Parts: sequence; C-alpha cells; structure tokens
Amino acid sequence: MATRILRSSESTSLPTAGRGDDDTSDRLSAEADSRLPEHSIGRAIGIAVFAAAIVSLILLAFSWPTVTSDPKDLPIAAVGDQEQIDELTENAPDGMLDLKDADTRAEAETMIRDRDVYGTLVLGNEPEILVSSAASPAVAQQLRAMASTMQQQIDKQAISGMQHGLEQMQDALKAASQPGAGTQPGQPGEGPQADRQPADASAIEVPQVEVTDVVPLYDDDSTGA
Repeated sequence: MATRILRSSESTSLPTAGRGDDDTSDRLSAEADSRLPEHSIGRAIGIAVFAAAIVSLILLAFSWPTVTSDPKDLPIAAVGDQEQIDELTENAPDGMLDLKDADTRAEAETMIRDRDVYGTLVLGNEPEILVSSAASPAVAQQLRAMASTMQQQIDKQAISGMQHGLEQMQDALKAASQPGAGTQPGQPGEGPQADRQPADASAIEVPQVEVTDVVPLYDDDSTGA
C-alpha cells in the first residue's frame, strides 16, 4: 500500500477557502466607487434648494394679493339713522364700504348668515359691530380695526363733553357765589340760578363698542387656512 507523506511546504501552498472571493468583491466595490460622480452630493443639494425656491415662489404668488390688496366696495350693513350713517361714510376710507340699509340688528344678522354682507355696523347708544370670520378673516380683521377707531372717537367726544360739563359747573358756581344774583331779598337760594342744576360730569357713561362674531371659524381651524 503506497503512502503519501504531506510535507509542510505543500500545505502552505494550498488556497484558503473564501479568500479569492473577498479580493474580487473589494476590487468590484472600488471600481464602482470610481465610477460615481465626484459632485453627486453637491448636485443633490442644489436640486433640493432649487425645488424649495420654486415652491416658495408659488406660495408667494398665491398669498401676495391677499397681503397687499386693500378692501374695496365691501358690502356692509348699517343699522342707525341717516345722520349717523352719513357720518360713518365720511369717516370711512374712500371706496372701502358699500353700505346696505338694515332696519334692525336681527335683520342685519340674517343678511350676514345669508352671505349678503360681510358684517354689520350697529350705531346708536349701544354701538356694536357684527363680523363673520368664516366668510372672510381679512374683512373681519378690518372691521375689528374699525371698531377700535370708533371707540377712540367715542372716547374723544366723551372727554370733550366732560370738559364742557366742568366748565358749566364752574360758571354756575361762580354765578351762585355772587351776592343777590337772581334772588329776591329774604328768599335766599330761590330764583332762576337756584333752579338751574349744574351738570354732573362724573355721571357721563361712555359707550363701549362691542364686536360679535356671528359666524366664527371652526375651533380646529382658528386661522381659516
């Protein structure tokens, strides 16, 4: 029986299992990496920035008219006498309002719900502005700003009335302090001056302009987006 003795030199010449496969895989990966563009990351970033700029321009094109446009000929109902309506028209910006007459507040509120008008100006001793944020948040904001302007005018008139009342009180006190002014001898405190009571300036009640949102936005969409 023939026997073959394996020498150490022959054992070292045997190939290691899987070694050639690893070398081939590394070589293929290196060749694939060498074929990739050098500026692929920069190009991807540039495309992303360009796409974001296009989207921003589109959004700006839609939102720009809303931001820059001024309200013109807004259909608004007015409740009050003709003198008050004429005064309101003179103080409002030129061409902003297209006033519609309404006899009562209830009628004006119905006009808002039927989308005939955007809001209502209730004039008189209890001023109020009815708005509809659901119809147009922008118009509702304009009407709220008008309410602030109306309140400033009312406060100014109230201050002027208080000053006039104080002047009347001072004149009445000065006239009453003069001896014999409008009184008969032996009858102190009687006469025309005694019957005239000075106006109490502190009793003036200043009306407050109320703002009521008749048709508000939904709770989950407070901005109307």
